[in-house]
Amino acid sequence: MVFEASEPVSPLGCLWTRLQRWPPSLSGLVNIIGQCEAYMEFAGIVRRFLPEHHAEILSHPLMEDQVASFATRFEEKYFPLCRSLSDGMVEEYEQITIGIPVEVHGISYECCYDISYFRPGLLLMTVLIDIQSEGRIPLFEECKKHVPVELLETCPQLSIGQLEELLKDTLFKGLIRWARIWEHSTGFYFLDATDEDGWDQIDWSEDNVAAIKADWDQSLEFEEPAYKLAEWVEKDTENHMREMVDFINQGRQKNEH
Repeated sequence: MVFEASEPVSPLGCLWTRLQRWPPSLSGLVNIIGQCEAYMEFAGIVRRFLPEHHAEILSHPLMEDQVASFATRFEEKYFPLCRSLSDGMVEEYEQITIGIPVEVHGISYECCYDISYFRPGLLLMTVLIDIQSEGRIPLFEECKKHVPVELLETCPQLSIGQLEELLKDTLFKGLIRWARIWEHSTGFYFLDATDEDGWDQIDWSEDNVAAIKADWDQSLEFEEPAYKLAEWVEKDTENHMREMVDFINQGRQKNEH
């Protein structure tokens, strides 16, 4: 009976296998040594930030599974990393070691025009925001699927300043938060930055991880009223949307007198 050699569990194991062959390929050894260095750096990051999962993560035989396990465990404890990593879509350890690959949640400029991406409550809330005119036509058409046209025609287009004046400390304050999320003016990295802005290389340090973790926690708190308002709208879409629009229009009329 012939047994096949088992897959090396790391670049170091691969190097050991290669060294047992003679003569070795110089270019091959350089490549493996480079992988070993990257692997050791990756293992150091795992050990520093996820010591409780160190053995579990590095026990996976394939790099893709190690990185996927790390990204999943890291998000559970700190904040999300690039989605492709937890899906195992990785070609080299450097995709982790070169810097913290943060998964930002800012609304991309592409999504602003492909508005079918958003849930109904958020779509209807967006109608009340003063957005770029070229984006209003597809937005209006999508919202017609959820409420009557006559209701949409009564919707004002308000700036953030107007929304804050009318809705601060009211049931509808989540609309202010949504407007800031839409305009990338929340003050939080996770909500203002988008993938289209490019990727900032952030060093793996305890201070950086702590700062990003704080930003992530605060961004979740910031966006919660917006999503709660969207849920409320969706519970009785036409009636709740009409209630919000009427409240805003009545407030505007009072301010004009």
